[in-house]
Amino acid sequence: MGVENLKENLAATMLFCPEIASLVLDENGLLTTIKRLPVSKLNDNIDLAEFEVEGSNKRRFLVSHHSEYDEELSARYKAVRNIRLDAALEIDDSNNILSHRGQTSFFCALPLVGIEDQLDEPLIVNSPDFEPDSERQSLLLSGRTWNEEKDVITEVGINQKIYKLLLPIYDSIVKLVSERRYGNLHLLASGLKKAKKHKELDAQWYEEQVLQQYRQTLMKYEVVERNDGQFSKLADCIFAKETKLSDEINLYSLLSSLSPASIAQV
Repeated sequence: MGVENLKENLAATMLFCPEIASLVLDENGLLTTIKRLPVSKLNDNIDLAEFEVEGSNKRRFLVSHHSEYDEELSARYKAVRNIRLDAALEIDDSNNILSHRGQTSFFCALPLVGIEDQLDEPLIVNSPDFEPDSERQSLLLSGRTWNEEKDVITEVGINQKIYKLLLPIYDSIVKLVSERRYGNLHLLASGLKKAKKHKELDAQWYEEQVLQQYRQTLMKYEVVERNDGQFSKLADCIFAKETKLSDEINLYSLLSSLSPASIAQV
């Protein structure tokens, strides 16, 4: 992991390691200090975690934690095991959602650098129970979910099980930011267009069990800001799209005149 990548991921790494109160990065004598600030509880499921980074802006995250006893993990590892999951969304000082497109957004305690070639999703996700490949650059999400010979869950099965816990967390975060009218709500759909081609990703499973579930969640809430400043659900909006930009502008202008309350802001 390069120095720049390390600096970029320091705050998120601390977010998922609550035991760490502060860190100091030494770049040949140039010190960068990052400190954890007090956590604010926004509701029963979501906290606001903030970090003070020396020489930079404050880093702010909406974060949700989940941990529950899991019988299948316990049987596989022959010990009492909980399945653990954290999911976060970074925001700025004005409560605008920030993009992490192209950056590491999956953690197994430490960042899984390179996983962006496999997965690109709206949330920053961490689970110490994730099962990555040997190089920690992807999650094992293709293959058998159950080992019939040993009668235990496989690594692929564990990762897919964690995803089932992630989707309700996404729902709770979307509900909060839509109700409180956070900015850049369109970033909640980041990466949800289609599955990437990757040897460790079952594209059909991912499309049906992950992407479609994300999309259904977005349809439930008012995540689209209209031209009149109000918010609507996706199903109640009109989106103007034409092959030629000039035609699209003309269509957008016409629809805005006919039904201004139904036109999504661009």
